[in-house]
Amino acid sequence: MHDPGPPLPAPVPETTLWLAPAAPARAAVLLLHGSGGTREDLLLPAAELAARGLVAMTISQPNDARTFRPLVVNARRALDVLAARPEVDAKRLGDVGFSRGAQPGAILAGDDSRLKAMRIISGRGGPVPVFWIGKAHAPLFLQAGTKDAVVPRAQLKALIAAAPDHPRVRWYAADHGMSRRAFDDQVAWQVQELAR
Repeated sequence: MHDPGPPLPAPVPETTLWLAPAAPARAAVLLLHGSGGTREDLLLPAAELAARGLVAMTISQPNDARTFRPLVVNARRALDVLAARPEVDAKRLGDVGFSRGAQPGAILAGDDSRLKAMRIISGRGGPVPVFWIGKAHAPLFLQAGTKDAVVPRAQLKALIAAAPDHPRVRWYAADHGMSRRAFDDQVAWQVQELAR
């Protein structure tokens, strides 16, 4: 079932919320898109998460943000909305950050104790994300493409190296956009981690 949900406080411009069939409170996952994208880029994995019994939300982030601050604030507000919904078990929140969305995702992994599972896909390992992912308290799954021409391999490896507690890491024979298998693996991992 698709539900636009309650309006988010500005400046989150657009949101899509996928609800699992009616049942007790469910785990929920926030999906953050990459540069130049919108919430629509991650609708397929969001729908697949909902089909597997989780609540999923995608948001459109500003593509002209010059710092991570508005991206992190928007993601936190979206997590607030998820946590407040009666269909959601606020103790089982996850996040998926793809490309540029992986950067605020890495920051949240180290700064937001509500997250119980964090997946980073094709993420840059710049100084700020590396610092925060080093403080992550939730299980991490990092995915990268061996043919990624957008994010330098050294940055992908820096992000992986900074992650604590031997995170799950998987390399795919894929470019920056990754493969269907990578997204299927992400859905299965989120379902498994948030079922605990």
